[in-house]
Amino acid sequence: MTVTPNGATDNDSITTLYITSDKYGELYRTIVIDDDVLPSLHLSCDYTQVTEGDAFQVTVTADRAPDTDIMEGTPYLRVLDAAENMDL
Repeated sequence: MTVTPNGATDNDSITTLYITSDKYGELYRTIVIDDDVLPSLHLSCDYTQVTEGDAFQVTVTADRAPDTDIMEGTPYLRVLDAAENMDL
């Protein structure tokens, strides 16, 4: 059996496989199919320029509803200096 990737960002799937036979009865197994496409995070800000001391809001969104808080764990916000490489 092969699970074919669908290329979509969707949640993991729970599937139950059944097999029956007159001589052996019924057997089943439940498996979890892990989604191989991770959701993308998007960062937005209403300002392109601020002055030292100014407060501003940054919004983080995801392609799909997360299973857990997206700010929980390892994500962090890094403020880059203009001279720094923008590839994170």
